[in-house]
Amino acid sequence: MLINIKKTKYLVTSKEPIDQLEINSKIVKQNNKYINTESRVKIYKTAVTPIITYAAETRPDTSRTLQMMKTVEMKTLGSTQGKTLEDRVRSEDIRMQCGMQNIGRWVRRRRRFWNKHVERMEDNRLAKNAKMNNPVGRRPQGRPPKRWRECWTSSSGEDVLTMSRH
Repeated sequence: MLINIKKTKYLVTSKEPIDQLEINSKIVKQNNKYINTESRVKIYKTAVTPIITYAAETRPDTSRTLQMMKTVEMKTLGSTQGKTLEDRVRSEDIRMQCGMQNIGRWVRRRRRFWNKHVERMEDNRLAKNAKMNNPVGRRPQGRPPKRWRECWTSSSGEDVLTMSRH
């Protein structure tokens, strides 16, 4: 592939993957494995984490959603370190190498901030009414779905302890 430098200074897009480019009759190889780990972790923090944790403060977490978030987190962080499941490296070790916090703990911290934010709201706000009031009417048959309040009390161990003391 021959590139016109005047037209294309910084970015080349193509539908086929390009292994090497020819610029000024010099062959330049492209390979992303030379991006350092810090850059990969920054990309993870800015691009992947917000997608994984979208609306995590307000939705009730089930064991399935937590497991899905942890799985995506570890697959992504493991690939930034060049590790696979076959390497048998513990998740905590990979998180320490990347300087990352457990995504479940991060979500619980964000939920605490959201709870405090809702408590500061005026009484006529919809979010505060939804948090404080109980729905009326009959619930469907079977196991009831987990509500945000129940998730808040079950996911925040320190708050459960303080609630039981009072």
